[in-house]
Amino acid sequence: MTDSRLAAALDDFFERFLVVYPIVGLILALFLAGALVQRQVPDLAGAFEPYRLFFQIAIAGLAVAFFRNTIGARSYGLFAPASIAFVLVLAGPFWGVLVFLNVFIISLATAFVVSPLRLGSAPRLATQLVVVGFSLALFRVLGALPELNPYFSATSVFFPTIITVWFADRFARDVDERGWPLPSLRLAWTTGAIFLAYLVMSSEALVSYLMTTPTAWSILVGVNILVGYYSRFRLTEYVRFGDHFGGALAGLVARGTTIKDRFRGDESPVEYHGVDEVLSMNERNRYIARYNPPAVAGQVEKATIKQRLHRLGIPAPETYAVATRVSDLHALSEEMASRDEFVLKPGDASGGEGIVVVSGRNDDGTFDASMGHLSQSELSAHAHRIVQGQYTGLELRDSALLEERIVPAPFFETLCGGGVPDVRVIVFRGIPVMSMTRLPTRESDGAANLHKGAVGVGLSIADGRSIHAFQQSRNRTLDVHPDTGADISDVAIPNWNAVLVTAAEAATVSNLGYCGVDITLDEAGEPVVFEVNVRPGLGIQNATQSGLKGRLRALEQLPSSYDFLDVRRAVALARTWDRAGWPADLESVVTADEVSGVIRETEVNVDA
Repeated sequence: MTDSRLAAALDDFFERFLVVYPIVGLILALFLAGALVQRQVPDLAGAFEPYRLFFQIAIAGLAVAFFRNTIGARSYGLFAPASIAFVLVLAGPFWGVLVFLNVFIISLATAFVVSPLRLGSAPRLATQLVVVGFSLALFRVLGALPELNPYFSATSVFFPTIITVWFADRFARDVDERGWPLPSLRLAWTTGAIFLAYLVMSSEALVSYLMTTPTAWSILVGVNILVGYYSRFRLTEYVRFGDHFGGALAGLVARGTTIKDRFRGDESPVEYHGVDEVLSMNERNRYIARYNPPAVAGQVEKATIKQRLHRLGIPAPETYAVATRVSDLHALSEEMASRDEFVLKPGDASGGEGIVVVSGRNDDGTFDASMGHLSQSELSAHAHRIVQGQYTGLELRDSALLEERIVPAPFFETLCGGGVPDVRVIVFRGIPVMSMTRLPTRESDGAANLHKGAVGVGLSIADGRSIHAFQQSRNRTLDVHPDTGADISDVAIPNWNAVLVTAAEAATVSNLGYCGVDITLDEAGEPVVFEVNVRPGLGIQNATQSGLKGRLRALEQLPSSYDFLDVRRAVALARTWDRAGWPADLESVVTADEVSGVIRETEVNVDA
């Protein structure tokens, strides 16, 4: 091991020690406090009985965390299922489910009734809460369900009702943005989490054990930490990335060899990746926590990044107007009225939600938009909803951005026929490591989001040529575009080196150590940055049929001097390493001749 790598290993050890030491101290302090309570309080069961709910919520939280973090359940929140499960414990599973469904259905119906108004988060949630509250009061007073009355009180269902209203509102917004299939699956996961929380909360033996054994509290904290820190692959990810392993069971059991090979006793390497090569959601979150600290990630808002890009001359759509408060909306509406083409988007939403692309005006004065024919007043109302936080979850405000509509290069139109295609480049430590082009479909309504139905075509970092095409929404490999029939098995992105350089520059501007940069090619074939993503998705691994984790690990081993590379040199190195197959020891394939050769190539032919 070289001196630099030894020093890096020691730094990593001490860094981990500084993290582990306070955690061990916390667990030890809890253990000692529990031991003291256990020694000093004679009747623990009687003393803690009035506070049984706290112990029930604690173990329910652990169960739901395990369900989400280890199983891979995509439920609506962590405490939502635990809070709703409290009603099941109080009233029994039958009546508890009835109360939950009653609140959920009334709230959902209210959400759909007021949806044409496109209210902001605060008035929308308040409206649902008012309707639900009055409905529950009527049920109670009129005795519509007399069998439920002994269990049903305002205090017992107050907090679960608020959570259920929020849950129903999230579901309604998801249906509005993504259609029924994905939100319904998430609803099913949430229902499973509710029943799991109910099972552990209603376990008298388990709850009584925690109440009478305070020293076990530290164990509960330790288990929570272990579930969060040491969980690598969620079980559902063995299915999601099953093609990498030769099948889900091969990834789970054989770890890189197929079940058939294992049965035959053949332990020789095969063409499948092991789980150590594929980046899971839990591990991605750890990379984000380490390389995108909150102080930096909190500043990566679309409008802020656009300001930095424009000031440094990095190509990005021109920003016409920004509304950060209701008082700014008049100026933004006037700017819209003066233009025929533009994009109206939230500043802090994700997954393509709330974006309206306007491509022209119709004879009747309406705008031809991605959401259909919209009038000036309807677009202004949409901007108002954005500012009020329609697309930001629990946040009650957002910024509305009015920006230039970029017409994609004719090259993209021949592939997907329309929409807003782009190239997603994952950049780590300023170096491009993986890429794909995202092609819109009719299913995705012209958006380039994989979860909406866009096709991801994996690209080689070395030359920008297609590797593999995958449609995540239908879990299928494709050779042609599902709408246009265009061949997407042999695609080469023009001006490739410029795309990578632009992505690396945008990542540097953002100050993020790990990010996804979305770029398109304009009509002239020049790269333009759409946005920089703090938490890029993992579907790119299925599009490229390559594991991201191995590449990240290899880049982590590089000395800190690589953080100071010129952008063009960083791109040249990335292309060299991609040609070499991203070996674990990247420095072993870096020579002056190889690097200068790549630079000479890109200077001669920028389309390489």
